[in-house]
Parts: sequence; structure tokens; C-alpha cells
Amino acid sequence: MITPITVAAGAVDAYKIYGKDDSEVRALDGVTVDFEAGKFTAIMGPSGSGKSTLMHCLAGLDSLTSGTITIGDTDLATLSDKELTRVRRTNVGFIFQAYNLIPTLTALENITDRDR
Repeated sequence: MITPITVAAGAVDAYKIYGKDDSEVRALDGVTVDFEAGKFTAIMGPSGSGKSTLMHCLAGLDSLTSGTITIGDTDLATLSDKELTRVRRTNVGFIFQAYNLIPTLTALENITDRDR
């Protein structure tokens, strides 16, 4: 018996374009990828190849120029800002390249949800 694959997040024909005309930069150029739930995946490539842009779009921190990003069965482009915030809060974990810590908080306060 073959177990169906559960997709945690994915992109279909994802484009992220910055600038216009002569200054256009295609950070993502038609990327299609699925990330299986419960599996670890490494995204590797040279500097400037779109790794961080892809991750930011997959996490709902940035939007695509065109294409689709899903978390589970949810198309992120269909969500309001409030709904997108809720999805990020409940379904996505972030580990940033830069620490992005709030200097007035302790390390524990920076990583825990104090509103609960």
C-alpha cells in the first residue's frame, strides 16, 4: 500500500520580479516545488539564486508577482492580512539569518508568546 504524500507547503509557477524594464530582476522565475510534511529539506544554491526570496514567500512574509504559494491546502494569496497573520502564527516557524531579536527582551522573552 502506498501512503499518500502530505504537502506542508508548496509553490506553483512562482515568480517574484523586482524592478522594471532594464532594471528588472527575477528573484523567482517559474519555481514549482512541494515540501513534504514531516521531512527535512535543504535549499541550496549560490548567492542571489532566490533561496531567501522563496522562503519568505513560502512563509507568507512576502508575496509573489504571480503564481501560487500554499501552506497545507491554503492558498496564501486568498487570505486577508489578519488571516495571513493567523496562518503564520499557527503553522509556520521562522529561523532568520539575522537574529531579529528585540534588544529590550531576554532571550526567553524573544522566543515565547507572552500573549497566551
